[in-house]
Parts: sequence; structure tokens; C-alpha cells
Amino acid sequence: VSIGHESLNRQLTHLAAGTEDTDAVNVAQLKK
Repeated sequence: VSIGHESLNRQLTHLAAGTEDTDAVNVAQLKK
């Protein structure tokens, strides 16, 4: 998936599902 900006792409690529309440929630989790 390409989202316009290179550095933003890299950040999104490395997102993982959060295991703690304080972790950022990614799109995959939101869609569950």
C-alpha cells in the first residue's frame, strides 16, 4: 500500500498490533 509520502510509508510498514492499552491501534485492529 502506498500512501503518498515515503517516510510515512515506512512508519506504516512497521506498525504492529498493539498488545498494551497504551499502544497505538492500527487499522487492522479497528476493522475487527
